[in-house]
Amino acid sequence: MPALGALPEGAIVNIAEDGVLKDFIIAQHGYPSAGNGRTLLVKMRFGVNGHDINLQWHSSNVNAYATSTIDDWLNSTYLARLPYDVQSSIAAVSIPYTPGNGNTVVTAMARKVFLLSTTELGRVGTNANVEGSALRTVVDLRIESSYIGDWTRSPNTSNTTQIWFRQGTFSTGIPSNYAGIRPSFTLPSTFELPTKEFSGMLQQAPLGTTVFIEVDNKFRRWMVVHQGSPSALYNGFEGNTVLLMRDIHTFRAWDNGSAAGNYGNSAIGDWLNSTFYESIESRARAVMQLVRVPFRNGSGTSTTISSGNNGLQQYVFLPAAIEVGFPSAVSRPSDGVLLSYFRSGDTASQRNLRIAYRSDATSAIADAWFSRSPNINSMVNNLNTVGSSGEVMTNVEFGNLNIGIRPALVLPNALNVSDGQIVTKRPAIPNAMRPLG
Repeated sequence: MPALGALPEGAIVNIAEDGVLKDFIIAQHGYPSAGNGRTLLVKMRFGVNGHDINLQWHSSNVNAYATSTIDDWLNSTYLARLPYDVQSSIAAVSIPYTPGNGNTVVTAMARKVFLLSTTELGRVGTNANVEGSALRTVVDLRIESSYIGDWTRSPNTSNTTQIWFRQGTFSTGIPSNYAGIRPSFTLPSTFELPTKEFSGMLQQAPLGTTVFIEVDNKFRRWMVVHQGSPSALYNGFEGNTVLLMRDIHTFRAWDNGSAAGNYGNSAIGDWLNSTFYESIESRARAVMQLVRVPFRNGSGTSTTISSGNNGLQQYVFLPAAIEVGFPSAVSRPSDGVLLSYFRSGDTASQRNLRIAYRSDATSAIADAWFSRSPNINSMVNNLNTVGSSGEVMTNVEFGNLNIGIRPALVLPNALNVSDGQIVTKRPAIPNAMRPLG
């Protein structure tokens, strides 16, 4: 089993509660302070409602955390549910909190098990104090609005009877209400736990499996969306695996209009293969494949596709509309084929596979993202774009709007992955030796 410190933040590990394995996320290494040798673990949500624990925050409507029902329960009943080796390794850590019940001055308390604060979950706003700092994994801790809300430890500082909770977005409720509980605690970074992350060769990874690749010194999840070459339209995909970033990485314009809908001349294509490429960790760059993707090589209503040996040479690229399941009825070119993870169509089940969330959001906020495919009908200044609900959009202008970007790349399918991280001993190849074109 791997040590916690050897796993990336965002990885999922298993811990038994009353003998039943539950999922916990590595929320941050070095909590509550960097370099302290402890790792913060937070229980994950699951199922239809997202929780197996729903409790009152306080038996009376008082927003004082230190005397709350939930604080007592976490450090007695809940703690006793964990295995003895986990219990004995959990240490009381100093956490910032607002006493509540009229006292709005932030102080500190020592607790073994606790709830996260609104600050740690990424909220910045009125009627709540700054209690700590936003966790680096707030994106992975976001929740859907359809789920039962999560309690935080943060009182509403404008009164004595409300607590902040999160149900898609942040709201307040009275302490005697019932809401979800996500126990949080720290373990030594040397502590070993089983992980749910994938291990094996990439070619063995089921579609939808995610692996971690660092971008800008932060681990991002990338999804396996295809194994091998999609068709003869593609070059260099044989014996490789196509990965698509799970979340929207950033928001940028596709082009300023000068490319006239030709992805081969687009600003976003240049950015992906220069600035973005340089931001990818060196061990991934060392094995990334230089491939040729089919693209509409023209402008206006042209349907000319360059493919195979004449395809666009790229390390990183945007997926085509057809690759993510845009049906033939829409105004898209035939610049590829359907990738195996996706389904063709625009029904709810097909849309769900295309939904992507913002990597800069603290709640579960889905947003639109660009494909590489222009509109080839009358709206010649527009692109085929995936909507925030995964729906087909054909009328998004490529020169005027900053829309979500989900990069794709190709890695060898014989590449080994251990606990969700790629394993390679090959040295990074200097960029000057790996020109595009």
